[in-house]
Amino acid sequence: INGLTLGACGSDTEIDYVQVHKGSDDGVEIFGGAVNVKHLVISQGWDDSLDWDLGWTGKGQFIVIQQDPTQGNFAFESDSNGDTPNEAPISNPELYNVTLIGSKKATSKSQAAMLLREGTGARMGNFILTGFSSYAIDVDGAESAARTESNELYLENSMFFQNGWDQAGAMIADGNVWPEVKTFDEKAFFSLPTYANTFDVDPALTDAFSLTAPDFAPTSGSPALSGGATPPNDGFFDTSATFRGAIGTDDWTAGWTAYPEK
Repeated sequence: INGLTLGACGSDTEIDYVQVHKGSDDGVEIFGGAVNVKHLVISQGWDDSLDWDLGWTGKGQFIVIQQDPTQGNFAFESDSNGDTPNEAPISNPELYNVTLIGSKKATSKSQAAMLLREGTGARMGNFILTGFSSYAIDVDGAESAARTESNELYLENSMFFQNGWDQAGAMIADGNVWPEVKTFDEKAFFSLPTYANTFDVDPALTDAFSLTAPDFAPTSGSPALSGGATPPNDGFFDTSATFRGAIGTDDWTAGWTAYPEK
């Protein structure tokens, strides 16, 4: 079952410094509400890591996700309201400073950083997305695609690096693989200059793909330590976090997280 389920929780619920490790389903699933999350580590889950639907409108900052190399599906599986995707409330969280790590190897499931579908919006910035076998982001369905036109769905000042791997652990192509263009051209949209994303710059993380002792912090001199947007100044976000990814020069995951094999 889910490691942590948040059902219609409001913004007075505090979720801070939480790790979910090797959950047998989703790591954290948020069913609606306006709950905010901060300092969240979801490691090696067997399905999706952060799953939201039913109109979640909360906020999140400083989130690390590492997918399981054999079972992990989507780092984000993101929906609004199922068969009625334009029904209020519409999922539209605001997320900054997030590191999404794939397994650099194709699994029995599709593995991608984000599946954004069923009418969800999401305002996102300062991400690192790397190592996902299938592709980086899929905006699925006309309703979610329409959110990009109303500025309710975007990703800015983020780093895409080496997404697309086969079962032997070899890259499918140089750079990044994108899903087949159906109702939406993800590559064209996320490459727009206005969003200031990069696609061939190594974020130089210390050891993000280790399963037993990962280190998600950027190395000294990493390009991820700068180039981020200033998060919103609304009392929740740390506006000094203008780096890309979840961790800057201070590794907030040290001393309380653990990665046992069983």
